[in-house]
Amino acid sequence: MNHQNIICVIPARSGSERIKNKNLIRINNITLIEYTILHALKSKLIDRNIYVSSDSKEILDIANKYNVKGILRPKNISNNKASSESALIHALDHYKKVNKTQLEPEILVFLQCTSPFREDEDIDNAIKIFKDKNFDSLLSVTNSKKFLWRGNNNNKFLAINYDIEHRSREQDIKNQFEENGSIYICKTKNLRSFKNRLSGKVGFYKMHPYSNIQIDEETDLILASAVLKNKRYKLPKEIELIVMDFDGIFTDDYVIQDQNGKESIIFSRKDGHAVKQLKENGFQILVLSSEKNSVVKKRAEKLGLRVKHGVESKIKFLKKFLSSNNYNKKNVIYIGNDINDLECMEYVGFPVTVSDAVEKIKKISNIILMHKGGKGAIRELSDIILDKKNYD
Repeated sequence: MNHQNIICVIPARSGSERIKNKNLIRINNITLIEYTILHALKSKLIDRNIYVSSDSKEILDIANKYNVKGILRPKNISNNKASSESALIHALDHYKKVNKTQLEPEILVFLQCTSPFREDEDIDNAIKIFKDKNFDSLLSVTNSKKFLWRGNNNNKFLAINYDIEHRSREQDIKNQFEENGSIYICKTKNLRSFKNRLSGKVGFYKMHPYSNIQIDEETDLILASAVLKNKRYKLPKEIELIVMDFDGIFTDDYVIQDQNGKESIIFSRKDGHAVKQLKENGFQILVLSSEKNSVVKKRAEKLGLRVKHGVESKIKFLKKFLSSNNYNKKNVIYIGNDINDLECMEYVGFPVTVSDAVEKIKKISNIILMHKGGKGAIRELSDIILDKKNYD
C-alpha cells in the first residue's frame, strides 16, 4: 500500500455553540485534539501525511508540538454553518499548493476530535477494509440495539425499526448500526465530485460500543472521562518485568536546593504503597536511571527494588539485562517521561508515560496516565495492572 496516497485531515475549529473551545477541553489531562493527533500518529499506513485544519492559533500550536502539519482555515469556512467537507476540500487544496503539485492523495482519512474513543489499531484496520473491499467511502459504526421512533409536530409517532404489536427482544435486533463519527474514509475524487464524505459504494467499520460517545454536551464530558478512566487497557498477557525511570516518574522532575547546595526531592506515599502492592502480587520491578544519585539508590532500596543508576546508555543496559535474565521484551512494561527513555520505550512491548511527559514520548506510549510524575502516576499504573489481574 502506497502510504503517500493517503492523507489524514483533522478539522478542529475554535468555535462551538454548546461547549466553549470544545476541541481544547481536557479529559484526564489530555485535550480532545491531542487524543486524535496521537491516534493518527500511531497509524502505520498514514505515515506522516497528517494535517490539522483550524482557525485557532492554540490548536495549530498543539499540532506543531507533535510535528503535525497545520492549516490555517479561512473564517468563511470556520463558522458553525460551515460543513466539515469544506474544511476537507480546503485541506486538499492546501496540500497541492504547498507541495507545488496538481496531484493529490487518492484516499482521505477524516478524524473527528469529538469522537476520541479509538483503539490504536482502528484507523489502520479501517483503511485496510476500505482498500480490500474497494469502497468509495467508509464510516465507522457501532452495533445498535435501540428501538427507534419518528415523531412530528402533530404529535404523531411511528415506530421505525420494529412492529409494536410483535415487540422483539433487544438482543434479537440484528444488522442495525449507529454512526459514531470517529473515522471516515473516502476517495478524494469522490469528495470533490459530490462535496460529501460519503458517496458511491459505502462500507462500514465496526467499533467497540463505547466508541459511540460523541462529545457535544457537558454531560458527554462526564461520561467520556469516566469511560477513559475505567477503560481496560490491552496489557501484555504475562507481565514479566516493569521498568521504571526515576526522575519524572518517582518524582515531579523538580529539585529543591538550599543555600549550601544540598538537594532534596519529594516522593508520593501513594506511589510507594503502589510499588508495595505490585511486589506483593508477584510483579518484578527494576528502577533504571541515568542519574548517579544516592537518593535514587536509597529510595529503591527502601522500597525493596532492584536498581541501576548512573547508566550511560539505558538501551544497552536494558537489552543486556533482559537477555541475561531471559525476559521477553514483548512482556515488559517501561514507564518513562523524557527523551532519554525513548529508545527503551520503543524497544519493549508496552511503553507507558505520565501526563506531563514530552510529546515524543506520548506519541509512542500505549498508555498516557492521567497523573503527573511524582503525583500518583505509579499508583495509577499499579491500579491498571492489578485491575487487569483481578479481572482476568
